[in-house]
Amino acid sequence: VKVNKNGQVVMPEQPAFNVAKNNGYVQDNNWWIPDYVVRNVGSHYSTSTGRFTAPVAGTYFFSASIMTHDSSNSASQVEWKFYKNTSAVKTFIQHKTGDYHTRVDGSMVLELDVNDYVRIYVGNSGTSSGWAGSQQEQNNFCGFLIG
Repeated sequence: VKVNKNGQVVMPEQPAFNVAKNNGYVQDNNWWIPDYVVRNVGSHYSTSTGRFTAPVAGTYFFSASIMTHDSSNSASQVEWKFYKNTSAVKTFIQHKTGDYHTRVDGSMVLELDVNDYVRIYVGNSGTSSGWAGSQQEQNNFCGFLIG
């Protein structure tokens, strides 16, 4: 363990990212690809694919918060999924009751090998416009190596 002169533990180049979507709405049943980078230590998150690719094997923490658009007043179940490589590993669901933005939050810990990747797939939004994404303040996707 390295400690800097201020007594803080230093983990050089620990893979970590924090991104958001700012380039427009996403229709249902699509990959959700955040394009607005807040932090991308090591450049392991790609804004062109929406993938975080593990540079080292280990245990990683991921979290995301995604909001639907408010263009429908029908009640429905809205959902998005974390994918590890080509397989869905966890679905997050929220009940949408009216013509309101509906936020769906989720977090999980995953074991990744070198070159495994994680990304997000948005399913049913219960709206005609799909998932919000024109203001980065409305959504978030982040992750980092735990150990």
